[in-house]
Amino acid sequence: MNNNPTIKSPILLKLFNKKKNQVLFLVFSIFSIAVMVMLFLFSNQPATESAALSNGLSDVIADFIADVINDDPSQKVAIFTFLQTFIRKLAHFTLFALLGFFLGSAALNIKGKKVYKKLSVSAIIGLVYCITDEVHQLFIPERSGEVRDVIIDFSGVLFGILIALAAYKIICSVSKKRKSKKL
Repeated sequence: MNNNPTIKSPILLKLFNKKKNQVLFLVFSIFSIAVMVMLFLFSNQPATESAALSNGLSDVIADFIADVINDDPSQKVAIFTFLQTFIRKLAHFTLFALLGFFLGSAALNIKGKKVYKKLSVSAIIGLVYCITDEVHQLFIPERSGEVRDVIIDFSGVLFGILIALAAYKIICSVSKKRKSKKL
């Protein structure tokens, strides 16, 4: 009895390869939606709750830097203020980059169409989400929607899409090399 989990039948292998893109599209679409829900929940927090997430990390880093540079308390406040903003914006960029990666990966698993068209649609979906996220924050106590944040968030989306494209190109290149070795 063969316990090897690999697919042996050529018919099953062809079916798997045809369905693989559909499965990957579905998986990356679900991940995209999950990230959107997570971002919505973060954006739905009042400013005091949202700030509490980043203030702890900012405080630890500011204490360390203030100790290294100088122990002047006014320096710590300036460092803390800068770090708080930087960490919050970096978190936005990173989470939206994750969204861009999943959107781009989903799009790249759609059969047909040119790669740039698929990725353009991903970028448009990402941009619309960035805008709606900031508009949503206008209705949350102590929060605001800012064009600057849309730019930061959309930059993250574009970065994530570029990472997805790079991964796609690498996978295609490796796949081509494997096919040429088999021939």
